[in-house]
Amino acid sequence: MRQTLFAFVGAAALLCAVASCGEYGHTNPYDPLSDVSGVIAGPDSSLAVLDTVRFTLSTSVEVPDLNILWSSTDPTVLQYIGNGAFITHQTEGRRTVGVVADVGPHRYERPVTLTQRVTQFRDCPGRTPIFTPYSFNVATYGTEVCVQSLDAHGVPVTDLLTTPGTLVSRNPTVVRAGTPFTTRFTFDALQDGTSWLVLTPTGGAPDSLLVTVLRRITLVAVTPSSFVSLKTGQSVQFGFLKAYDAQVVEITNPATIGTPRFLDCSSPAGGITVTPDGLVTGVSASPVGKVCLAFTRDTVLAASIVPPPPPM
Repeated sequence: MRQTLFAFVGAAALLCAVASCGEYGHTNPYDPLSDVSGVIAGPDSSLAVLDTVRFTLSTSVEVPDLNILWSSTDPTVLQYIGNGAFITHQTEGRRTVGVVADVGPHRYERPVTLTQRVTQFRDCPGRTPIFTPYSFNVATYGTEVCVQSLDAHGVPVTDLLTTPGTLVSRNPTVVRAGTPFTTRFTFDALQDGTSWLVLTPTGGAPDSLLVTVLRRITLVAVTPSSFVSLKTGQSVQFGFLKAYDAQVVEITNPATIGTPRFLDCSSPAGGITVTPDGLVTGVSASPVGKVCLAFTRDTVLAASIVPPPPPM
């Protein structure tokens, strides 16, 4: 009888341990009745599309090899990719999404704000081109320049769609600020120089862009002429005189002119040779070709080598 009683008590104790009775019921995170708390650690926000954000879960009771089922309240904008990591996708403006960690019957959640911060800019597609970063080469003064606001991964910022905010030029004699639109803004280039453009989305932190405006060289004057005839083996020395914009206004800014150098821009090449200082030599039986001048940013046609006139 005593052996039977001991066997019953031992079996009951083992059953209680397996079922997490008594004290075990408060420390087993897989038990629905446990009071184990958990905290998700990770970033509060993401500032770019295609950003990878990582999270971890810690519980009030250390459990080895804790089986965590990660998810988000909106996987279309915050997608789980494994090992506590998520990747962000495009949203229309600012969004708050929940990062969820399920452990057995227990769920823990952390809010994450998805937005975009302007960190870089580029020219609007099909509009005035941008050359060196934040430096704009405009055809003439008064040219409207269009700029896209991008996040750290080069994705156009959409926060401006619902909160366009304000755009201010710190030097309006160089650039006149326009109105921000969706993911871009415009300004008018008024003269060579630099100016800070400050874009402040409504309710957001201001972002700034240092803009350098330089007129584009579209025409040049050279010596001896823009049309020259050469014979095979004959040479002519070209020289640079002046550079002009699209309205034939002279450009003298050293930053735009740089150190002009001549080059062969013939298509096809082979009729002439050109040295950087402008010595052009005919090498084919009937030399023809085009000579260009390369400046700091612009390369323009300087002269044409044409066949000699027929003998009289």
